[in-house]
Amino acid sequence: MTTVKEHIENLNKYNPEDHVCLTIWTREDIIWRIDQLVGNVEFHDEDLDWILEQMEHNHDANYGISWDTIDWWIDIVAEEKRELEKREKTNA
Repeated sequence: MTTVKEHIENLNKYNPEDHVCLTIWTREDIIWRIDQLVGNVEFHDEDLDWILEQMEHNHDANYGISWDTIDWWIDIVAEEKRELEKREKTNA
């Protein structure tokens, strides 16, 4: 996953007066969306970082990354967490 530091280093290669278009998604964006979609499932920093990594490396470049992309990955993690919780309750 690309860090802010790496983005800054990459941008330093360009003329500071050049126009560019960037979109940056952060953990805060994902947390906000989780609260909208699945407030009853606990997500940890590792989950948020995994989602960001999936968004960066596994999106359709024809459409970019949108809230739908974020929703997709949140749903995957939430479903895995629900399944794990079910198994743990069953085995208890």
